[in-house]
Amino acid sequence: MSISFNDIPSNIRVPLCYIEFDNSNAVQGLAEVEYKVLVLEQMLSTGTATAAVPVRVLSADHAKSLFGQGSMLAEMFDYEKDANKYMETWAIPLEDAEAGVAASGQRDFYVAWIPSQFSRELVLKHHYSHRIVNNSYCHLGVFYRQNLAGVLVFGYALNPRAVGKIVPDTSVGEYMELNRMWLSDVAPRNSESRAISYSIKYIKRACPTVAWIQSFADERCGRLGVVYQASNFLYCGSHWTSFYYLDGEYFHEMLLTTSKKGRSKILIDNKDRAIPLRFRQFRYVYFIKKHWQKRLALKTHLTPSRRAWSRMKE
Repeated sequence: MSISFNDIPSNIRVPLCYIEFDNSNAVQGLAEVEYKVLVLEQMLSTGTATAAVPVRVLSADHAKSLFGQGSMLAEMFDYEKDANKYMETWAIPLEDAEAGVAASGQRDFYVAWIPSQFSRELVLKHHYSHRIVNNSYCHLGVFYRQNLAGVLVFGYALNPRAVGKIVPDTSVGEYMELNRMWLSDVAPRNSESRAISYSIKYIKRACPTVAWIQSFADERCGRLGVVYQASNFLYCGSHWTSFYYLDGEYFHEMLLTTSKKGRSKILIDNKDRAIPLRFRQFRYVYFIKKHWQKRLALKTHLTPSRRAWSRMKE
């Protein structure tokens, strides 16, 4: 079998090893992929870049000049360029929304708004109840060292009609209920009370009509409300709530009357073998607008301790 060469003559008779490289077919197939990174985040007015216009970022120092020292976008490039110094990187800087509300807290620990769907996914995955509250509308993420480490969910009361019995003459939009809270174990000590404190400051700016917040600690889960006590909530007593235990899950008694779908249907169809149980729920109230406290229709009490509550149950 003869082999043809482009540069080596076929009539050479001198013994030697002749090598020729033919790269005519070397560029066939898919072209090499050029990877790029695009980052979108907020800039400061001190930056030289133009908002909403893509700009290439060469280094972390370049990012500080473009987007302003201390801006969220510049801080993101501190991490990005440290992890990947050579990949081509672009940014689209965004101006601060005039109607937006800034995060509340400190640089390494703060709360900020997060999308409701993302919040619900976190609650379903990590909260001890693994249940969402459909009437929630204020979803705040807890961020620790630039990582999402928790979520607090606020909304309407489970029974909005009963709100007037707590603080009379309260209208919709003048109160909130903290109905779900989860923090990762990675968060430092006392993170729950810090997260609540920063959330209240956020709500005070974002929802100025809200005058008070209530939440409950659930005896069923071994909670007495120590976090709310540390956050200066008023303890307004406890009440009994009925549950049903069925096949490893707890069902609130309200599911017997709310509908005949989903979990309600499961409980209704199996009520004859469901185990009825009663647990205490401890009510806590915090007044953002302090002058509203005189409207409180419930008596306040000394906060319960675990030892005192154990004696009460006995």
